[in-house]
Amino acid sequence: MLTTLLASIAALATTADLPPLTVTPCEFGEVYQFSIARCTLAYTNTTDKPIKVLSASALRSADIIRPAATTIAAKSTAYFEVEVHVENDLGRAEHWFNVTTDNTASAKRTNVARGFVQSVLDKPAAKIDFDVTSARASVAPTKSIVFESHEVADFRLTSIMQKPDFLDVTIADTGKSISVTLKQNAPLGIIDEFVKFSTNSKLQPGISVEVKADVHGDVVPAQNPFGLGLMFKGNNNESLIRLTSQSEKDFSVDKIEFDRVVAKAEVVDCKPKTNGCKLLRLHILDDQPTGSIAGRVVLHIPELKQNLPINLQGMLFNQNTEIRNLDKKTTESSNAATSASNAPVENKPIDLKRALHLATKPASVAAPEGNGPLLKWAVAHEDAVYGYIIYRSETEKGHYLRVNKDTILAINDEDNGSSYQWRDASAISGHVYWYYIGLIDSNGLKKDLSSPQKILAK
Repeated sequence: MLTTLLASIAALATTADLPPLTVTPCEFGEVYQFSIARCTLAYTNTTDKPIKVLSASALRSADIIRPAATTIAAKSTAYFEVEVHVENDLGRAEHWFNVTTDNTASAKRTNVARGFVQSVLDKPAAKIDFDVTSARASVAPTKSIVFESHEVADFRLTSIMQKPDFLDVTIADTGKSISVTLKQNAPLGIIDEFVKFSTNSKLQPGISVEVKADVHGDVVPAQNPFGLGLMFKGNNNESLIRLTSQSEKDFSVDKIEFDRVVAKAEVVDCKPKTNGCKLLRLHILDDQPTGSIAGRVVLHIPELKQNLPINLQGMLFNQNTEIRNLDKKTTESSNAATSASNAPVENKPIDLKRALHLATKPASVAAPEGNGPLLKWAVAHEDAVYGYIIYRSETEKGHYLRVNKDTILAINDEDNGSSYQWRDASAISGHVYWYYIGLIDSNGLKKDLSSPQKILAK
């Protein structure tokens, strides 16, 4: 009787600790960029009364969650199907969803769909950076980029899906490279945009290329983005941003707007007064949330007939927030590092026991059954490694292609190192093949792990 009573009390205590609506995330597995993934989120009603889900929504506009509304019966679970559009994600990815309910204790519950996004490109996260460029340049700057894939045979771009109107973009006849020109109608300030392309790959029907630039007109801020530093509510959080005309001509600012930051500003003359020089006196106001500030101030300069945006970055804290001074620790660390660098170098012996163990230890995964070449490898440290990819060619200098459909996931045995073996069941007996092993890290970036090795399939 006492045991039953204690068990009942424990069960009641456990139930009392639970929120009225608990959530269970879902995994959508491995997918390629610009594909659609699906999985099922679970919401469990822990109470004795029904809970109405008034709305269900995705934080990313392209994602979908169904149903949009429902009622979850007492002590039961409702399932929501989510459709995740991974677009330009790379590496470990999370897509978040919200539901609102009629239960005040769980009025809003957040859930997440997780997965891993990879690219067919050898060098994902393609980027073109024009750096600082002048809007007054007589020749528009042009840059090119070449795409290579060891996952898709004869990978090609087929069309331009989306681009800003201030970029001229051309796909080469081969479909393997592009040229991008920054036109003279490009907006002033920091540019960070994406150009999207369709491809001939069913695995990854699209790719995107990030295009960055800092476009300077006649009037240029001293710094863009401008660092606001650490600010505290209640203080006079004022900054001065120098504006200079490259032609040393006088100019005016007739309109100031703010985006994602609460502030006020005025433009005054430099001291001493100089042609083509102004100061933007900027005040960050308290009437906004604390934390990171990543906004911008936009100046309209009638002489340029253009807007000049200046990006703003900083941190805003409450007045009583304590900021630890790391200068002393930094100095001590620097001094310690200097002492260490001046100390005589000690020739430490190689850990032969560990090296021999890694070379001879049994594989961490069992050998796949069947015929075909059996590849084996060992890795001592796998920090940030997601998994491994096997590439194969029929000649040493030929075009290598990925042969393992699913990534061989990293084991991450930090104490003993990890060893692997993988069999190529698709190899034809009597044929000679060349293999090398590559890795993909948690950010979706790829590296070669080994050099090509010749193997005769038996």
